[in-house]
Amino acid sequence: IYNSTGGACTGSLVGPNKVLTAAHCMFNARTRHFIRPERIHFLLGYEGGRYRSHFIVAHYEIGPGYDAAAVTKVQASDWAVLTIPTSGDDKIQPIYLANDPVLKNAPVMLPGFAQDHAFAMTVDTHCHVVGTYEGGSLMFSDCVALHGDSGAPIIVTDGTGNFHVVGVQSAIVRIGGIYKSIAVASTSPGLLD
Repeated sequence: IYNSTGGACTGSLVGPNKVLTAAHCMFNARTRHFIRPERIHFLLGYEGGRYRSHFIVAHYEIGPGYDAAAVTKVQASDWAVLTIPTSGDDKIQPIYLANDPVLKNAPVMLPGFAQDHAFAMTVDTHCHVVGTYEGGSLMFSDCVALHGDSGAPIIVTDGTGNFHVVGVQSAIVRIGGIYKSIAVASTSPGLLD
């Protein structure tokens, strides 16, 4: 996801015309305003500066009660669902949200476009959920995340080759000298109701 301010985040297609990312990716810290939808671009199949499809966002919804000014507090409402035009390309398959909460120690993956590899997707395929808080609306994982991974999906596989999004990457915190990733759970209230 790119915007007119030069910012970039990761997003994932979670429905025929729905993209999931972090709400803080929609906020311009310099102007203290949310970015207008028509200034946000979703590039699908992005690699090495090329992409398969380009969409301009029609509109978006952020998590209820999200407070962009509370930059020091991770919030369970730090999610945004962007609406894009339907591509009409039946080869483009979304990765749908999981309906059930993810359990502690569950293996997960974090694919994203981190700043140190901005033109190539990187994936931490060997990480786990290490805990939840705020009633399960937020989850900690030991996934390696960097700037640019904000909005990236936390993915699980069901063992049959199907993937599901169980969260959206929101922040990185340091606990006891170890960095942990924090994600908003896919089961958080209001997320794609």
